[in-house]
Amino acid sequence: MSDHDSDLVIVETFEDSIVARFLQDVLLDPIQVEQVSRQLRGALQAADPANLVISLESVTQLSSLMLSVLIALRSEAEARGGKVVLAAIPDRVDYLLKLTNLAKAFPSFLTTEEALASFR
Repeated sequence: MSDHDSDLVIVETFEDSIVARFLQDVLLDPIQVEQVSRQLRGALQAADPANLVISLESVTQLSSLMLSVLIALRSEAEARGGKVVLAAIPDRVDYLLKLTNLAKAFPSFLTTEEALASFR
């Protein structure tokens, strides 16, 4: 396992997947969202298979730009035969995902461990 850290997200690479854990509770700033996007896309491009768990346990707010990043990551993973799943979604973020109909687009799990197990 190798870790890639920033002040916004920790990316852990496992044998068959990647786990991204956000360190910020609010992901609204466009510059921060772009930084997260670059980091996650880079990790996803290096992964084989392209399976990504995004743990949202510490997140309370997401911008529409961040939602767009999630959609783009999902498309990139699927194009390479992988998938993106969400884990540990707080109620407030879950409400936003349901409101935007994105809850249907992403499999979700209560824990990161359950999400990782879904790839096996």
